[in-house]
Amino acid sequence: MCELSETFDGCQSLDEIQDKLEGKENVNTIVVTSNNLTWSGSVFQKDYPELDKITINNCNIGELQDRFGFFHIRNLRYLEITNNTITGFGDSPFFYLSSLFSLNLSNNSLEQVQDDVFKGLERLGSLVLKNNCIKTISRNAFQNLRALSNLELPNNAIEELDENVFQDLVALRCLILKFNKLKTLGSQIFAPLKDLAHLDVSHNELLCLPQGLLSDRAMDGYLVNFSFNKIEQIEESALSGLFIRAGVLDLGHNHLCTLKSGVLSKVMAEVVILTGNKIENIEKGAFSGCTCTDLYLNENRLTTVTPDIWEGLQVHSILSLSKNEISSYGGAFVNCTDLGLRLDLDHNKIKDLPDSGFEGLTRVVTLSLNDNLIQKVDEASLVGLPKLYTLGLHNNQIEELHEECFSSLPRLSDLFLGANKLNFLKPELLKHNSRLFQLVMPNNNFTNLPSPEVFSCPESLMIFNFFQNRIEKIAANSFSAAKRRFIQLIQLESNQISDIEPGAFNGIEYIKYLALNSNNIASLHPATFQGLGSIHRIELDNNLTGYLKLLPPTTLVLFNGGPPGGFEAELEKLALNNVGTISFASCAYQREGEKWNFIDHNVEDMDEKFEWEDVLLMEEK
Repeated sequence: MCELSETFDGCQSLDEIQDKLEGKENVNTIVVTSNNLTWSGSVFQKDYPELDKITINNCNIGELQDRFGFFHIRNLRYLEITNNTITGFGDSPFFYLSSLFSLNLSNNSLEQVQDDVFKGLERLGSLVLKNNCIKTISRNAFQNLRALSNLELPNNAIEELDENVFQDLVALRCLILKFNKLKTLGSQIFAPLKDLAHLDVSHNELLCLPQGLLSDRAMDGYLVNFSFNKIEQIEESALSGLFIRAGVLDLGHNHLCTLKSGVLSKVMAEVVILTGNKIENIEKGAFSGCTCTDLYLNENRLTTVTPDIWEGLQVHSILSLSKNEISSYGGAFVNCTDLGLRLDLDHNKIKDLPDSGFEGLTRVVTLSLNDNLIQKVDEASLVGLPKLYTLGLHNNQIEELHEECFSSLPRLSDLFLGANKLNFLKPELLKHNSRLFQLVMPNNNFTNLPSPEVFSCPESLMIFNFFQNRIEKIAANSFSAAKRRFIQLIQLESNQISDIEPGAFNGIEYIKYLALNSNNIASLHPATFQGLGSIHRIELDNNLTGYLKLLPPTTLVLFNGGPPGGFEAELEKLALNNVGTISFASCAYQREGEKWNFIDHNVEDMDEKFEWEDVLLMEEK
């Protein structure tokens, strides 16, 4: 079938459009936009057997009164009358559109949906009424729409729904009621919707989820969303037994203070969200038989976590308790043996890490304790985490790390200890952490780098971040004990370094990024970089431009200001065969043989030629 489409602009009536359709009875699609139209029964006086879709957008249509306007287009499947000013309907205006599959009446001024308005649409599959002013929907408004699978009513002013309003929608899979003014729901309102897969009642004014609302329902779908309401109570069997296959149950941003026993009993979902409530208390049995991949309880008011609250819960991947007021959790996770990815306890009020407090978390890979009040980490504080890969202790008040505190973490790779009060690391602190990859310790009180022995045990350590400490000197052989000869980052920016001893980087064959800028380095000793093979990118302060010849082979040198006076002329005399590109704040110079080419913008980075895969394979052998 040949696709024939007609578009009309600037017409004053649908009768005028009818005149322009003369002789075009085989048209498939009609698009009418930005016109000033009056709806009348004289429209489409002839048969249009091939007409499949009509779009009437932004045409100032105020009413749909006459069912005979569609009499001759009975094969129509898609009708869109959007961005008009429709306030109401006549008697069954769509009666003759028995083949219609999709009806979109969005962005109009409808205030009510009365009985029989959709009469005749027994084949309708999708009905979209979003962005209107609908306050009331009659009990029989959707009567006989047994084929309807998608009903969208967001952004209206609906305050109440009759408990039987959806009784004929036996095929409905998607129901969207978000951004309305619903205060209550009848306990059986969703009972007829046996195939429902997507339910969104978020952003309403619900106070309670009644008994039996969605209990013992199996939804082969994606979402049940009651977030951003005013829910204070979930009756015990409102959700119990709810099964959302591969989907989300979102109860976030409500007014829940207590999760009562049984409230989420036997609930099964990929994700359960309780974020942003006022939860202070979780009763024993609240999660009895509940199974989910991720459970979010962040942004609540929990102060204490005990083992009882998780009794019967199976959470397989993420348990988020961040942004509560938790100060005590000792032994709370012994029942969370299925948790296999991440535990979030950041942004709480934890001061003490009790011995064996994480017992039971034998599969957890990431533990976040950032932004608490922790002062020290004792020998047994982290026992029970044999598979931990990432540990976040950023922004606490840690002054002391027991030399055995990480000994129970043989798989630890990423250690974040920034923004604490550390000024010293014991030489054997990392002796059990052979897989440590990055040590991140910015914003502490170090005046010297840790002794080389600290770096001697990890076989994978490639990132050293001591940004913004108080380090005054880089001693000779500071990194010589590190087992890695090839380093990705040494970050020493914004310290108080005034002295770099000869051979400070001795033993390192290659550094990808070396940051020495924003320090107090007045000069460089001729042997500063002795024993260092090469650098991909180094950052220096502007006063060190005269020491470029001391660098080992370097791809890119970054200075944070502009070039000093006469730099370009001096550059030609230096014969800097060891440097590829020199970049300043607003320009750069790139070497091509013996010649330096000016670039009118800065260069932040360049393609790295170093083959990391080859190095890793070589070191493994």
